[in-house]
Amino acid sequence: MKRKKVYLGYTEVCDKILNSPYCALIENQKEFYTTTKFTEDLVHERYYYNCLAPSFPGITWDRYISGIKRMAEGHFVPLMLDLVVTGKCHCNCWHCFRGDYQDQRELSVKTIERVLSDAQEMGTAIVGITGGEPLLRKDIMDILRLIPSSMEGLLYSTGIHFHEQFVQELAETRITRCFISLDHYEREKVNKMRGFSHAYDYALNALQLLSDANIYTGVTLCATEGIDSVEEFWRYMDFVYSLDCVDEIRIVLPIPQGNLKGKDFKRFYRDVIRWTREAKKKADQDTDYPNVVLFNEYESEDYVGCGAGYTYLTVNNDGAITPCVCVPLSISNVNEVDLKTAYAEYNKFFTTTGCTCYGRRTSQFLPKDGGDTIPLPENISRDIIEKCIVKDGNASYYRNVENMINKA
Repeated sequence: MKRKKVYLGYTEVCDKILNSPYCALIENQKEFYTTTKFTEDLVHERYYYNCLAPSFPGITWDRYISGIKRMAEGHFVPLMLDLVVTGKCHCNCWHCFRGDYQDQRELSVKTIERVLSDAQEMGTAIVGITGGEPLLRKDIMDILRLIPSSMEGLLYSTGIHFHEQFVQELAETRITRCFISLDHYEREKVNKMRGFSHAYDYALNALQLLSDANIYTGVTLCATEGIDSVEEFWRYMDFVYSLDCVDEIRIVLPIPQGNLKGKDFKRFYRDVIRWTREAKKKADQDTDYPNVVLFNEYESEDYVGCGAGYTYLTVNNDGAITPCVCVPLSISNVNEVDLKTAYAEYNKFFTTTGCTCYGRRTSQFLPKDGGDTIPLPENISRDIIEKCIVKDGNASYYRNVENMINKA
């Protein structure tokens, strides 16, 4: 079945997005919603904003907005949680933040169930299932079925082991979105960049199967020097558009950790930010074009900022809790303490959103030899975290909510 979707503007979804007990708060944030596209799922009668927010209307959307309100009132809520369910991976990607680290441990189903139960109590709205490559676990479907009904799940994958039966079962879980890594529009370059001869074909196969099953489908592009102009970014996005099965293109910047540790991307960042924003502006003008999400824009002071350690946590495959899936720092482990206790420890250091990527912020302090563990030992992690305390003050989205609460 071909995915039944249409792209809409804010005025066309206004009555749906405001169908919430928190309609006044949402209306207060109107300026942040009027500059993006929304995807309407005509089958399930729900709407998607982007990969970083739940669909609406519904219980998870209300939970998410409620959590934002609680944070504006001075509470701490991990709105998003990623679970690295396995360290195993069949690829050797050029940008991998795990680098040569080969820890193939897996979170036990029992641990995942306990962490999800803690997260539910704490107000988490979105849980990401990632790796490694999650689909290398034979019990992956058992794990996906553990996601509580009050949350929505995101599955991150390279596209390996996707087949029709798996995707049909996936559609019956709380996974509402799936993102497939696709680093280029040319087969040979994708395979080389991923270090796997079938990377391109597996990715395109997964995208088509997901779309046919009416699951919100996205691609993740880590900006590479192989796509080095606004014309090249547009060529990539035009290729994705031609597949006719992708709802969102999300573009992230490379982080100087893992395989890229020690590299200086400052000039590249400046160029990519300019190129991608120009390409997105053009894409936004086409009502038939997929939504384009730029992490450098979304995590800026003008939007929601970087929520590492504050609105967002990751549980690594060894149980270590990190501020972000891309940050090799940890001061607690779910095998030793519960998630709530661990989060309270992070609350001492992460009290606001940052206005730059926390992975980039901390990369300059990582040991040059890389160490032999990921995350780094607690004493080294704590030292770096203390050096990188975020003092930017909340980004615009959260400041607006705080101002509204203070005026009430």
